Amino acid sequence: MDNSCNRNVGKVDYSVSYKGTNNNNYDFVIAINDLNENKTKSISTASTNNFVNTGSTGILRLNSNDIVTLRVANTGAANSVTIYSANINLVRVGE
Repeated sequence: MDNSCNRNVGKVDYSVSYKGTNNNNYDFVIAINDLNENKTKSISTASTNNFVNTGSTGILRLNSNDIVTLRVANTGAANSVTIYSANINLVRVGE
């Protein structure tokens, strides 16, 4: 069986723990070479003085020189967000 069609397929998982401004929505997304992969987007809402945990999983096409980043945007206002931990797992699928 030819696995060449799976050569550049990867599975990405990420999780983030953060605190933000009460009732503000925060969008988290994986970007490849500065282009958002919206199928990995997670939207969550901060609550007063509480940690919020969010994450997502996606299947992506990747090349060996691609730059993978995790982005966050506050879609409700210009208030800040504090990231306490972030974990990104990237696993090649296939041979």
